[in-house]
Amino acid sequence: MSMDTIRQKLVDGLSEAIPANAPVALLDVPVYRNPGDLFIYLATLLYFRDRGQPVVCQSSLRDYRTSTVRRRIPADTVLVSLGGGNLGDLYPAYQALRERIVADFPRHKIVVLPQTIFFRSEETLRRCTTTFQRHEDLWLLVRDRSSYELAKSKLATNVSLLPDMAHYLWPLAGEPISPAPAGTLYLLRRDLEQRALPSDVALHSAEFTDWQQLLPVTGLARLGLIVAGLRLAPTARAVESIYAHWQRHVERVLRRCARAFASYERIVSNRLHAHLLALLVGRPSDVIDNSYGKLSAYVRCWTQGLAGVRLLETAGQQPGLLQESTTR
Repeated sequence: MSMDTIRQKLVDGLSEAIPANAPVALLDVPVYRNPGDLFIYLATLLYFRDRGQPVVCQSSLRDYRTSTVRRRIPADTVLVSLGGGNLGDLYPAYQALRERIVADFPRHKIVVLPQTIFFRSEETLRRCTTTFQRHEDLWLLVRDRSSYELAKSKLATNVSLLPDMAHYLWPLAGEPISPAPAGTLYLLRRDLEQRALPSDVALHSAEFTDWQQLLPVTGLARLGLIVAGLRLAPTARAVESIYAHWQRHVERVLRRCARAFASYERIVSNRLHAHLLALLVGRPSDVIDNSYGKLSAYVRCWTQGLAGVRLLETAGQQPGLLQESTTR
């Protein structure tokens, strides 16, 4: 499978799920500093722009109001929940927002863009199942086979297996590629999704970085202004203007991260979108799994055949193997 093929599979699946003539609303825009989710957001906007499909409303966890959204969307609007890795109970605020949207709009078509699903608690899974199954036109797009099996058996009738939205950014036109890349970038998360690192990677701990270290400090101030603006915006037009500013910031984040990645010979990471950005800028990618098997499941499904992609062993694994996800 090639990057072109993966992108085309994404486009075909999106075209099936979202009618071309319908306006869309993006209701869980990532107004925070995680570049991976920002890449998903930008790719989503570019997809609808290229398709000539109007985005009539945007909102986020910061400013979602049911009554406001109802006033701003036509009856035939498709409500879109962005993709990523937060469908489940690891990030409860974002899952609660998604369930609220599903409950608030029972008569609108709702499409959840490609997600990885992970629940630690049977109780939270049952609550999600109850909410999702009450909806008559909910589409779940998922990024790996185990998520597909769970979604199909418990959450929705309309389920499709698709690659991550970031693949729509391929080819990453206009981004500078270093003529003489050097060294290895170790971009490694240190949060609730981390797991033990391969011993040969751990030896380079002094060189570890993460997304935030690639971003300018001024981005924090810009985020603060955006959040304050969304809370105080007096009109729908003012909200649209704020999201336009946020989109331009997201575009700068992508350019900055792409330039940084292109300056290295190889990328080693346990973040899925570091893996995907490495592919977008044409760099070999060593992939380390996260705590619940998200990266290994994704690589096995989509990218393991691409040149330069390697899955690295972590502590307790058999040589040459990655543990299967045991989360579902």
